[in-house]
Amino acid sequence: MNIYNYIRTERTRYNSQSIPVPGMGDWNQADHINKIDAYWADTYVNDAWDDVIGDYPFENIHKAPTLLEARATDFDTKHIEVDPINGSRRARISAMIASKVLKLHMDEIKLGKFFNETSSIRAKYGAAMAVKEGEEIKVEKWQQLITDQADLMSAPRIKRMFLSPSEMFKMKGVWDNVDIAMQTADNFRSQSIEDQGAEEDAESTGELVEVFVIEGDMSVSMLESAKADKEDLPYEELPEDEYEFVYGRIICCGADWTSDENGKKLENGIVFYAEKEKQPLQKVIIRNAFAGRGMGESVPESLFEPQKWWNFSKTEEIRMIAIAGKKLYVTDDPDILANIFDEGVDHGTVLRVSQGKTLTELNQMPTGTPVYQAMRAEMKENVRELTNYFQANTGAEAKANVPFKAQYFQGVMGDSQFEQYREELGFFYKEIIEDWVLPDALKKYSSKDELYTTFTPQELQLIDEVIVESRLTEEMVKSTLEGKVISPEMVDEMRAKMQGQLRKEGSKRTIKEIQDFIKESGKQVTVHTTDEARSKMVLFESYSSLLQVLDPQDPRFAAIVDKVMQGLGITKEELDMYADQTIQGKPGQIDAEKVTQGERSPSEDAMANV
Repeated sequence: MNIYNYIRTERTRYNSQSIPVPGMGDWNQADHINKIDAYWADTYVNDAWDDVIGDYPFENIHKAPTLLEARATDFDTKHIEVDPINGSRRARISAMIASKVLKLHMDEIKLGKFFNETSSIRAKYGAAMAVKEGEEIKVEKWQQLITDQADLMSAPRIKRMFLSPSEMFKMKGVWDNVDIAMQTADNFRSQSIEDQGAEEDAESTGELVEVFVIEGDMSVSMLESAKADKEDLPYEELPEDEYEFVYGRIICCGADWTSDENGKKLENGIVFYAEKEKQPLQKVIIRNAFAGRGMGESVPESLFEPQKWWNFSKTEEIRMIAIAGKKLYVTDDPDILANIFDEGVDHGTVLRVSQGKTLTELNQMPTGTPVYQAMRAEMKENVRELTNYFQANTGAEAKANVPFKAQYFQGVMGDSQFEQYREELGFFYKEIIEDWVLPDALKKYSSKDELYTTFTPQELQLIDEVIVESRLTEEMVKSTLEGKVISPEMVDEMRAKMQGQLRKEGSKRTIKEIQDFIKESGKQVTVHTTDEARSKMVLFESYSSLLQVLDPQDPRFAAIVDKVMQGLGITKEELDMYADQTIQGKPGQIDAEKVTQGERSPSEDAMANV
């Protein structure tokens, strides 16, 4: 199958053909996305105005609930944890190393930005599609995509991009035929405008080149034909190629470079890349899936009907006000009408009314306004029920005298409405990290000479054991080759000396000695997402409850305190400095009696040693 014919056919089908969806009738994905975008911009899909009020009002009721859900379901890189697959020492060290390299890699590729965009796009459109480009993970813009409307991942997806000359130039060395494509696009643009007239659209906007990325399960004939086009070679299709499928990616331009209006054949399109892929480079997550269509239900879509009637009530109310705002009078005196139309009336003019005639102002106060206001109040409650948009979880300021516990439980109940969505996103992110992010991180850092990073005391104990034993093994092998005999006492002495040297390095280590652990750690750990640190209020409430049931002398009590200090951003060094300023009194205070007796406080001793 010719790749350019495929692009043109699928583009036409996507934009013009609808699919039957049970309970919804005919549905078109392109129109659906366009409607969401129009509503998001506070505009109607079609013109809406009349002679009385002009453009109809659009009071957006879905943007705030959409942003609330995006915020409530957002993850951060700190929510990604790497746990050992079992309790073995090797698995624990592997998990520790994987955690460190994963954190560094996530920061480098800005994975937190990907999390933010995914939560936002999923809530706004009902689905989010992630794509891997090199090491980076990005979210696709639905306005650029052409997909199967019934199943987003069933057929090859087409992504449409417009690249500037500088962006095309950067792809040299990554794609083939870049120079030829830039020249051909320029020639075709000039020919298209000259032959078809200025009223026709050129193939690109300004100097931009239209590029298509086709990815998914495709026939061997499509992929092999694109490969042949890339190399400018003939392709001989085998009968079975049309019925054999592989997962591939094709990048090309010039899908519309066919012929002009006179039938003159123009340049064919140009293929930049055409290869099979080892694994899918796209993943999708659906919100509230529908039977019969690919995209799920978004927050704006759930409010399409309330939005329509909300705008209707506002429009009718404003129309009443516009009519009522006109000053109208009723009179049965024909002389007054003649005076007004012939001579005009200024402010303060006294009109003479004939005997037996009347002149009264027409009362136009609209009586239907309260009805529409009550209608919107009722719809507002319905919107809150549909979207969980309650005051307790919108960030609104709490009323005075509301106890902390009450605020706490209000926040928990509000956020609990979104826990299912967060769990779905957690599974989605887990799959992305295990398939894409963690393997890239391990591959990158296992090839480096060093990894210099900070460790906790518990991590230092594990890693120092590995480093010391590795160094001991090297020394013993070296001594054996030199014919020296090392006694157990000498080994213990060497071990103690090495441990002392490592302790002098503080909480950081250069772990080039354990690159093997980095290479193997991906096979020894599991990745999971957690909600533990998302809400400091919930987290510290849990810590407080746990501390109340533990004895202060229990080692677990100290472990919880360490967690609290880490959550507050207080380091051990800061605590040590604070302790140096105290003597037998309460922390942070100086024992006045000892000072008057001539004894110096620890802080004074510290200053004397400076």
